[in-house]
Amino acid sequence: MKYKYSNVSPVVLLGILFILSSCDSNDTKEALPEKNYSNIIQSPLIFNPEPAVSRYPYKECFFIAAEKHKLDAEYLAAIASVESSFNPLAESSSNAIGLMQIQWPGTAQELGVTNKEELYKPCNNIDLGAKYIVILEDRFNSKLLALSAYFEGPTKVSKTKTISTISINYIDRVLSREKALKGYSGS
Repeated sequence: MKYKYSNVSPVVLLGILFILSSCDSNDTKEALPEKNYSNIIQSPLIFNPEPAVSRYPYKECFFIAAEKHKLDAEYLAAIASVESSFNPLAESSSNAIGLMQIQWPGTAQELGVTNKEELYKPCNNIDLGAKYIVILEDRFNSKLLALSAYFEGPTKVSKTKTISTISINYIDRVLSREKALKGYSGS
């Protein structure tokens, strides 16, 4: 069952209820202008189970790539959200391109891409990002090390076998975003 948003936030409603409960009936008339607040108090305060965070773009592409590579779609979407804010035309200073920020030409060529324009196609870029994260997870036998390698490069992670301080922030952002997406998508 879908519920309408109340036009008043729960915090504001609680404030109104607090004011009303702390006033006697004569104070209430002075504290509040003459308006009908009954519609606010009687409205069901149920949060929308699908806020904007679950309505991410290219959802079908994320689900197709996730199924193909045996990953969670929300995990892939979280990476894209942190990497590019879901911008398929994003380009970084290190020449990483698209939603999943596939580095050109190095990583892209390792993944079989010979035409840079292929990286601007959202579904293709998502599939390549999924393929790459699986390669990194297999290589490092760890989701956290794979995310660190995705962020800083596998050569650096291979040398240290540790997660740097800068990667910790990145990993936290990705995993927090994944958790939020999972919490609201019904998965």
